[in-house]
Amino acid sequence: MDELLVSAFVQVLNGFQLGFLYFMFAIGLSLILGVMGVVNLAHGSFYMLGAYLFYAGLQAGILPILAVLAALAAVVALSAGFEKTIFRSLRDRSHLDQVLLTYGLILIANELITMIWGPTIRSVDVPEALSGSIPIGFGREYPLYRVLVSVIGLMVGLGVWLLLQFTRIGIQVRAGVFDREMTSALGVDVNRVSLLVFGFGIALAAFAGIVAAPILSLYPGMGETILIPAIMVVILGGLGSLKGAFVAGIVVGMVETLGRVTIPELSNVTIYLVVAAILYLRPEGLFGARISK
Repeated sequence: MDELLVSAFVQVLNGFQLGFLYFMFAIGLSLILGVMGVVNLAHGSFYMLGAYLFYAGLQAGILPILAVLAALAAVVALSAGFEKTIFRSLRDRSHLDQVLLTYGLILIANELITMIWGPTIRSVDVPEALSGSIPIGFGREYPLYRVLVSVIGLMVGLGVWLLLQFTRIGIQVRAGVFDREMTSALGVDVNRVSLLVFGFGIALAAFAGIVAAPILSLYPGMGETILIPAIMVVILGGLGSLKGAFVAGIVVGMVETLGRVTIPELSNVTIYLVVAAILYLRPEGLFGARISK
């Protein structure tokens, strides 16, 4: 019984770790959709790019922290160019146009990654200082790095909350999520806000890829693997809601992890059933604005 409880506790920790990873990825996707009104299916491609650039930096012998900063700087610079040339023009286009174009970007990104790094699955070693384990009882240990992923997720959530609540740009972002046209009419430079939100959201996606690199394998198309759960997080949490993305990320990560252990034959269906049930009771999401009737 004790061993069973410890095993269950390990899976709960895994669920939190996966949930925080989904949260870091999804909050940027939610803000971009809320402020710009753009459905960015290529969000996962920036997640993949961040992981691969981090891997390239480590292969070049750069210190891990410098590899992180270099990868983020490169992705943010690239995102600024994309926002000004492609995504800004998509704001007034239909969602179908947005989906088709950003799906095309996914195909291009996957092909470029394959051309540069090849189709081989690659892995990133956990930094030596973080490669240990911590005891969780009954002779069992849990990887320190996985605990760190959850801690990083909490820190990211706190940082984004402080930014949105207590800074001028944060107030403008929240206003843009609520009503972009009215925000523009009040004299806010919506183009500037959109550029900052897009760069910030892409940076979070790339950072999630960097954090996930030592845990998950790197391969062309890895961005699509996280995209579908992240979209469920955005829908379940409520558009543009930081609290919603946080709670929904934990829910999705926990259900997915525990589902694989308890009912593996239905693991791919369980999360969709849970999300569908919640949305049936609350169509606007857990923390979205209530729909007036």
